[in-house]
Amino acid sequence: MRLAPTTIAGRLLLSAVLFVTAALVVAGVVLAFILHQVVSDQVDQRLQAQASSLVAALSIDAGGQISIVPGLDGPPFDRRGSGWYWQIEAANQTLQSRSLAGGSLKVPPPPFDWRHLFSNRPTATDTSDSNGRSLHVITVTSQLQGRPVTVHVSAPAAAISGPLTRALIWLLPSIGILGLGLIFATLLQIRVGLSPLRKLRLSLQDVRSGASARVPTAQPAELMPVVAELNALISENEERLASARLSLANMAHSLKTPLASLSLALSEAGRDPTGALQNLTGQIDTRIRHHLGRARADAGAGHGRSRTDVGSHLSDLTGIMDKIYRERRISLSFSVEPDLVAACDEQDFDELAGNLIDNAFKWASTSVAVTAVKASGKAVITITDDGEGIPQHAMSRVLQPGQRLDETVPGHGFGLSVSQDLVSLYGGSLRVEGAQGQGLKVTIELPAA
Repeated sequence: MRLAPTTIAGRLLLSAVLFVTAALVVAGVVLAFILHQVVSDQVDQRLQAQASSLVAALSIDAGGQISIVPGLDGPPFDRRGSGWYWQIEAANQTLQSRSLAGGSLKVPPPPFDWRHLFSNRPTATDTSDSNGRSLHVITVTSQLQGRPVTVHVSAPAAAISGPLTRALIWLLPSIGILGLGLIFATLLQIRVGLSPLRKLRLSLQDVRSGASARVPTAQPAELMPVVAELNALISENEERLASARLSLANMAHSLKTPLASLSLALSEAGRDPTGALQNLTGQIDTRIRHHLGRARADAGAGHGRSRTDVGSHLSDLTGIMDKIYRERRISLSFSVEPDLVAACDEQDFDELAGNLIDNAFKWASTSVAVTAVKASGKAVITITDDGEGIPQHAMSRVLQPGQRLDETVPGHGFGLSVSQDLVSLYGGSLRVEGAQGQGLKVTIELPAA
């Protein structure tokens, strides 16, 4: 199963989220460590100041007993069990703060601290008192008249963890907000950075629909090579199309001239009494036109840039058919959405729509309806007649070249097939609906320009 995003924007966003998250986690850990060090140093400075005061207040009497100047048990060292303790050890004598209340401050050997290699700072360690309260203790050693003296001063561990916790309560949400801000800024940056690609896609849509002949060259430097290649491809396709059209036109001319001469010769009296040969030449002419149309469709890679006014062309085609079939008094219903434009060649549109409208008038009993609207980016053209319709079992045959369901009606059976080929050329669709005795409805969908 693929977990990585398939879009450029998704990949950029995922990498940015991972990087920002990792960076903020590292930054949070570093900041927490720095805050812990700052708070610890402040507590250590207070404890060291108290230890220095105690050392300065020590004295030795004539009997060799150590004493201390009264008054150094001020707050917070006067509150029992507060965790703010001091204890002085010299030979077999121990002096304590009132907060110890006769208890004993047991200090384990301090752990190795590399900072002592570069300074004379007091050693610090962690222990607990008789009540189980966690303590942070510093130890200062000194000399009093040649006698070693050790001073332990402690503070409750909460004096460090409390301020640190309060700081982290504000720090962590701030880091989270910063992360969200960075991700939002990344989203904005991705959107702005990829906007030229969206504009390039819209430019290609304009070229395909016929609104533009080329992709605009005013692009960021990174996209200029792509735009140059696209425009070169468009020009190359246009040249190939023009060459194909010229070759097809020459072929049509070279074939139609002998056929016209043959048809003219057969029209002379006595040359074709039954008309069978004339019918065959007509079929040959129709087949030539059909296959030339298919060849032109296969070569028409650049047709998508053409535009056809659907309303005016349908109006012209229905007007012509109305005149041709005037004697049958067919009622015409005509409704076309204003300014409807199809992305196809005018000649191709006339051929495919003309075939279908001609069929509708040919088979209609009393009425023909032609409508055209724009729906979902498509030009939807519907041609309906009230004729006999087509049996359901024969519906698939009508789109096959040369298939005729009624041999008594003039024609060669290529109209719907040619129309389907032309519609497929432009990425559209052609649907035939109806039932026998209920008329026929043909729907064409072409890309709207």
